[in-house]
Amino acid sequence: MATTIMNLDRYVRPRNDNDNDDDDGIDYNTSRKSKKLKLSTVNYDKFQPASIVKIKLENFVTYKLTEFNLSPSLNMIIGPNGSGKSTFVCAACLGLAGKPEYIGRSKRVDDYIKNGEDRSKIEIFLKNVESMDKLKNFNNNNNKNNNNGAQVDLKCGQLDLIKFTRIIHRDKKKSDYYINDKPVSELTVKNLVKALSIQLDNLCQFLSQERVEEFARLKSDKLLVETVRSIDPNLLDILEELKVLQNEEQTVEDELEIKQKRYTELCNERTKLEASVQSLKEFENKKLEIEYHNKLLPYVMIKDHREKLQKFKGDYEIAKRNLRDLMKDKKPFVKTKLEIEENLNEIAEDKRTNETALESSKDALSKTVENLNAIRESIVKKQSQISYYQSRTKKLQQQILSTKSELERQQSLFDSMTPPEISLFDEFDKKREELINEDLKINDQLIAIKNKGSQNNHEIGMLTKKIENKKKSFTGTDKIGVLMRNSRPTDIYNAVLYIREIPEMKGKVLEPPLISVSAKNPQFASYLDQCIDRNTSQALTLIDSDSYERFSDDILKRFRVNLRELEDIDLTPPVPRNQLQEFGFEGYLSDFLTGDKNVIKMLCQINKLHTIPVSRRELTPSQLERLLLPDQNGRIMFSKIIHGRRQLTIRQSNYTKQTSSIDSNIYSNTRNYQSSVMSDEQKDRINKEIDEFKTLIKERQSKFETLSNERSELEHQLRQIQNETAKVTQKGQELNQQRERYTMTQTTIQTLETKLDELKRDARKDVSQHIHVVEKKIAQELEQQTKLLADMVSMLKKVDIDQKELIRLDIAYFEAKNKDITMKDVVGFFDDKERELKDEYESKRRSFTELKETSEYHTWLRQIKSYDEPTRDKLNEYAEKYQNQDTFNVEYITDIIERLESEISMINHDASSITILKKVETEINELEQTLPTMTSGLATTKEKIKQNRLELEPGLDSMISKISKQFALLFNNVGSAGAVNLEKPHRFADWKVEIMVKFRDNATLKKLDSHTQSGGERAVSTVLYMIALQEFTAAPFRVVDEINQGMDSRNERIVHKAMVENACAENTSQYFLITPKLLTDLHYHEKMRIHCVMAGSWIPNPSDDPEMVHFGETSNYIL
Repeated sequence: MATTIMNLDRYVRPRNDNDNDDDDGIDYNTSRKSKKLKLSTVNYDKFQPASIVKIKLENFVTYKLTEFNLSPSLNMIIGPNGSGKSTFVCAACLGLAGKPEYIGRSKRVDDYIKNGEDRSKIEIFLKNVESMDKLKNFNNNNNKNNNNGAQVDLKCGQLDLIKFTRIIHRDKKKSDYYINDKPVSELTVKNLVKALSIQLDNLCQFLSQERVEEFARLKSDKLLVETVRSIDPNLLDILEELKVLQNEEQTVEDELEIKQKRYTELCNERTKLEASVQSLKEFENKKLEIEYHNKLLPYVMIKDHREKLQKFKGDYEIAKRNLRDLMKDKKPFVKTKLEIEENLNEIAEDKRTNETALESSKDALSKTVENLNAIRESIVKKQSQISYYQSRTKKLQQQILSTKSELERQQSLFDSMTPPEISLFDEFDKKREELINEDLKINDQLIAIKNKGSQNNHEIGMLTKKIENKKKSFTGTDKIGVLMRNSRPTDIYNAVLYIREIPEMKGKVLEPPLISVSAKNPQFASYLDQCIDRNTSQALTLIDSDSYERFSDDILKRFRVNLRELEDIDLTPPVPRNQLQEFGFEGYLSDFLTGDKNVIKMLCQINKLHTIPVSRRELTPSQLERLLLPDQNGRIMFSKIIHGRRQLTIRQSNYTKQTSSIDSNIYSNTRNYQSSVMSDEQKDRINKEIDEFKTLIKERQSKFETLSNERSELEHQLRQIQNETAKVTQKGQELNQQRERYTMTQTTIQTLETKLDELKRDARKDVSQHIHVVEKKIAQELEQQTKLLADMVSMLKKVDIDQKELIRLDIAYFEAKNKDITMKDVVGFFDDKERELKDEYESKRRSFTELKETSEYHTWLRQIKSYDEPTRDKLNEYAEKYQNQDTFNVEYITDIIERLESEISMINHDASSITILKKVETEINELEQTLPTMTSGLATTKEKIKQNRLELEPGLDSMISKISKQFALLFNNVGSAGAVNLEKPHRFADWKVEIMVKFRDNATLKKLDSHTQSGGERAVSTVLYMIALQEFTAAPFRVVDEINQGMDSRNERIVHKAMVENACAENTSQYFLITPKLLTDLHYHEKMRIHCVMAGSWIPNPSDDPEMVHFGETSNYIL
């Protein structure tokens, strides 16, 4: 194998397509002889036709941009899991229009697009074929099925490579395909791939990681088909044709035997039936005569139908004529009615106009009357004002006299009064202030005592409530207290209180498992505490997605809590409960829980409690060993089990299927999930707290008694002060009343003196000028009144004229309305008569039309038209005969038919004999024609089977013999023996390939199956069988993904060497092996190429620098 090294320097300068090999060399000055590093050049002549030269990927699965430059022999693609090595397999399959099912991964093509991208591109470069003659089938299919209309020209002899391009879109269901950059259909790509002998659906040629196990499970007959198809598809076509021919042969033989037996039986039956046929001739004649008379009935029916039709037509014409005459008489009345309606509308319009004018005149008259009334009222008011001014002086003299008299009386009263002394008021204020201060002081002391008493009572109430709550905790079922942390409420505690207060959340938002679920036994409570994580144990459960959308935002905005949405999932346990006792378990952990069923369902959904079997006693080692063994499908039964005080977690490798387990202890001192949440220690602590509360209550009660005594004493003092204050206040009120009377009298005298002065001034004023102004205004308003009266007279005349015109129009409208009603009655009479005649006309016309177009009439016509000419001639003879006898009617013909049927019923006959004989003779005739044809066809089929077998069997024997020799040779290297046998029973469908192996010297060769050999032995046998096919396969390349998984290191080295030697032999197809690991010191060959797939931030990004796509390309040392 050539030594390879990565030339890092050549990727830090721009790449020139014209660079030659020498330009890429680098001299290294070392202690050894100088070497020149030269890029590997691609020699297309070493590639077999249709082998893969290069694959380029863009936005595909894990790759943003990458290239695979491949070897014509063996290509080993290695890399850690998740690095993208199996992506090569996916790209090879999908890029050549293979189905996703061939890969065994996602069935959606757009799932292979890199995350965050909208499309993916795969480019595959295959070695071109030498001549289009090898692709003749493709050319025919291409010209027939290429919907795009583009002709695919591979330019054999001109181009070294065929370029396949597939572009996958995320928003488009179909991909875009190109061959040599020309758009084509998917069918064209598939036809070309098939013509190139590439079989992506053949597990012997294309074996992805996910389908390795499927290959191992192939049945022997299916293995034969896949083997032959990978080596010589023509032989497979012959084998499939033989299967079809053999099925046809067996079917024809069985059917021929049945028909020959049936022919013999029918001949015997015909001999017996012929004897009874003669006696039935008379029956047939009578039957024929009945048939003629039945066929004569349509003629009679049509004759009767036409007579009825003529009568209906006459009635229809009469009704039509009557309706036409009525319409003619009605026309002048309708015209007169229209004229009357037009006149009536004109009168009504004039009437509306007159009514509007009358209303307008009345409104103007009403306003004039209102104006007159207003002027009259104004004149009356002004006349009253003149009277007031004329009598004003006399009234003022009277008011002056009465005011002087009242002033003298008030002065006399004032002279008799004595005002109180000021010193008395000062003494009163001083005494009153002293009493108020004393009262305030005592009140402050009482308020302080009351506050102390209230505080004392509040403390006694709080202590009493605490004692009651503590006592309730002995018998209460609410476990919300477990959500408290250091006697302080948490977010989840407050959240539970909140949802209890919201009616809409009841039954929709469920409380945490810590307070809504409990175990039936303390030991099961410790199991439950071990299996449920802390977040889930304190999470609220929402019973469905609607509840989650409705309440989650509200809860999460208020509290920092965890939410769990209940889903509708299958909660079937892995093993039926009635079988758990066989393994030593009491049941599943979910079986020993009580509480809210939906919360328990949530715990099963999140923590899989329904899959965890439990036993309160520890299991024996043999029982544990049984649980660690996989079942028939290679899977373990339980991923977690609990026994005694131990928890066992079992894991299984996805690659090797090997199982491992982790054993851990379960602690029993949990207080969670107990049916009773209170221990004896907690009860003692609560009783101690209750006693402390009672002692505090007694102290508070003693203090309350002391405060009560102090309060009583202060209240007695307060009452004495209040009595004395009342006496002082009464004396003060008497002094104030005396002072108020003195001051009031003095104020009254001053007011009367001021009033008397104002009256004297008013009496001296002259009001004659005011009277003159008012009289002038009265004269002006009288003049306005006269003008308005003149206007009112003209308005009354106009109203009178409008009213007379309205009366005239009312009379005219009434007369026109009467004429309109009378004419409507006349036209209504004509309308009723018209409807009556129309109904009669429609009825007659409908009866005539229905009779004319009856389905029976057309049925009779069709029956007559269906008669042949001889039948019509015979029926004409009967009709002419009965017409001459004047008996050609329905009743007479029906009587004849009934008479003939009565006569035929009296004839002794077996009517079924004729039918059976006819059927027998028909079937005999059919068999006499069919049997020779089937015999000839069977002979032809047998001859085809013979010829095809002569062509198939030698080639198939030779093929399997070569494979068996190669398989045996490969098995010798493993230190065992193997062979491949071709089983050829009678049925070609049962032909199969049996892989026979032995892994011990003293053993015999046994058939490879899933029961006899171990998993590693089956893996070795499968790999060696696929290697044995390498020399003979017709496929241009083969792909095997991670087939070395599960082998021990010895067998893996042997298998690896055999694979390398066979894949690197001359004239063999290209080979791809994908593996996540390689052992050290393996056998290598200079023709093979190792592709290391690496991923990480240190790898150059080709998207930033396109030249980096060549990073890691192979290069050779040249000495």
